[in-house]
Amino acid sequence: MRRLACLLLLVGLLAVPTRRAAAWNELGHMVVAKAAYDQMSDGLKLRLFNTLKAHPHYEEYLAKNCPEGVGLQEWVLLRAAIWPDWIRHRRDKEQRGERVTKYSRPDDHYINLPFIDPARLALLKDLKPELDKHDILGAYGQRMSELNLREASQEDKAVALCWLFHLIGDVHQPLHCCTFYSAQFPQGDRGGTRFALSINGKRHQLHRYWDELLGDVPGKDDDPAPRQAKLYQRIAEAAQSLRAPEYGREQLTELTENASFPSWVRESHAWATKVGYRNGTLKGIPTNQDGSVPADAPEAGNDYETTARALARKRAALAGHRLADKLKELKFPKD
Repeated sequence: MRRLACLLLLVGLLAVPTRRAAAWNELGHMVVAKAAYDQMSDGLKLRLFNTLKAHPHYEEYLAKNCPEGVGLQEWVLLRAAIWPDWIRHRRDKEQRGERVTKYSRPDDHYINLPFIDPARLALLKDLKPELDKHDILGAYGQRMSELNLREASQEDKAVALCWLFHLIGDVHQPLHCCTFYSAQFPQGDRGGTRFALSINGKRHQLHRYWDELLGDVPGKDDDPAPRQAKLYQRIAEAAQSLRAPEYGREQLTELTENASFPSWVRESHAWATKVGYRNGTLKGIPTNQDGSVPADAPEAGNDYETTARALARKRAALAGHRLADKLKELKFPKD
């Protein structure tokens, strides 16, 4: 077992080229932001809000469609958490042009730490390192440096702040820190984006299934205020559920055991291995070439969903606490 652990650690240092989906969906990221927001002092909320006013898409996106009855300050901070997904290159949004998509950094959302089916260790010889690969670890360090750099412009700080909200959410979605290699996935399953299965009779792409475990609201983040009002209600309800005693700081020993961003990556990888892929026993087949799920995708069962939902809630609670703590550490110029 020790030899296997050492081999996997070595492989974990290799970056394997993949394309990945977004971590957590819109609601999930905003739930994490809401959990952090509710722990902030009024002074910190105001300083963050004032920083975000310098954002290049403040009016166009961050402050847009604020629901009636929701404070603009809170809405802007919650929207900050999903801005890094809004700027991605997408066919239905390309008309926005480079002024938006130039900020997109697709490789910054994840890290490829392989999990290899123990029966397929021969796959090790086929993994190739991708030198100087940028990933979520490098992105986090870069954004924290920008936020604490006195010489950085207010616009750069506003952009970096959105990324900080988003990255801490991303790193707590287990499949954003793991890629599974097996006989069926000799080139890796790209963080579950190529892994097809059924859960309680419904077909899923594994990564997208995990993205949506905290809930979903039909529509798009550009939709008018009525849809955003429904979204906010769901966010508030989900964030309230994370105030249950089992999600309190004193109950989450990981907050003291794993205090660094790299340790959060290792934490997510371990949970992806244990729960996401059931230590390699989860049955799945490759998605179709167009990304759709085949009709014969194997069933995981009700117990998988129960365990996955419980873990997703805990990961979101941890992300909320850790985001709040990191925001408190930021250095702001004196008012």
